[in-house]
Amino acid sequence: MRFVEIEFLLKDSPEILTIHEAAALTRSSESYLRHLIQTDRLPCFKVGRNYRVIKWDVVQCFVEKPVPSIPVEPPKPVFKRLVK
Repeated sequence: MRFVEIEFLLKDSPEILTIHEAAALTRSSESYLRHLIQTDRLPCFKVGRNYRVIKWDVVQCFVEKPVPSIPVEPPKPVFKRLVK
């Protein structure tokens, strides 16, 4: 997403968001945001048992450090060479 799109989506939202709110506003899944949190790509803090994120951190994560949604792995060889 571009900065302008995210800024528009988050314009009227509170400064501190739940994972559910952040996922809805950025049009991504809650599990994807949890993945970003677990891999230290999205800073967060806990209130009770629930995670909270700061709106600006969400913007920074999606704009300045784009993260691929599918991990890229090198292709695996189709055929193995038989050694006799």
